[in-house]
Amino acid sequence: MGQECHLIMLPWRRCCRHALLGTVLLTGCAPPTVTFIFANAERREAADRLRAVVFQSAFEARGLAHEQLVYEVRLYAHDRRPILSRDGRYELQGGHVGAARSVMVLRSRQRFTDVQVEIPADELGLQETDLPALAEIGLYDVVGNRMAAEWRRLPVNAQEVGMPPPAPLPPDDRVFWFVDGALGWAPMLLGPYATEDEAARIALRPSETTVKIGTADYVWFVPMQKIGRSEYKQWIGPCRSETGARHVARTLTESVEQWRDDFEIGPPFMVRLGTWLARQKEEPAPDRPSTP
Repeated sequence: MGQECHLIMLPWRRCCRHALLGTVLLTGCAPPTVTFIFANAERREAADRLRAVVFQSAFEARGLAHEQLVYEVRLYAHDRRPILSRDGRYELQGGHVGAARSVMVLRSRQRFTDVQVEIPADELGLQETDLPALAEIGLYDVVGNRMAAEWRRLPVNAQEVGMPPPAPLPPDDRVFWFVDGALGWAPMLLGPYATEDEAARIALRPSETTVKIGTADYVWFVPMQKIGRSEYKQWIGPCRSETGARHVARTLTESVEQWRDDFEIGPPFMVRLGTWLARQKEEPAPDRPSTP
């Protein structure tokens, strides 16, 4: 799977001179490859102000029919030091500022001419000491192996990064409780609940267990965005592991393709539980779903 191979059968009588090679030749079995045609980092302006940086690329994939690729951008300072997210909105694994989207390869050899993600100017997280900042534009397979990468300088100047360094967050050692196994269609956690007793009242089956997670611990989510509306973006989760989140991503992708919904499902990412709680404004814990 994932390789483009051609099997050529040679009749024995007509090709006896190939006896030492056998009657079967296997040719053209090249490993899967992804090659960038171009990769750009461009400014998007409005009213003569930087509003976002758009990362646009074209590439060619070979030997990856029916496989999913992840197009991912990560930001770095000039010394290759990772730029860290301030609020988790444009945060990838490890806390990097970045953005990502998935791409489905349908044919053994397929060219993609306009794949892009963008990061708003106020989410770049840059300091003047980071300049000239860099972006790593990469393509990865579904298990995280990097297939290709290009580095580009960010088109941002010192006058546009005058944000003060983020203030240190106060210590937050709270813990919350979740129910694992309550959502039958996906390995997601139901919660949060303030106490174990609250979570235990939701866990009704022997297969459903209570899980304690601290605000500094990481959980996994799957981003879902309405196509053409960057402001409409949901985090589907949380999940305890990347494996669980990838299962959720596959299920959502299949649903979108089946019903032809105008949503785009991105690759899983992880953030601290506290970041998610702040984003959710710590809404009340959910009741048990009526349909498991």
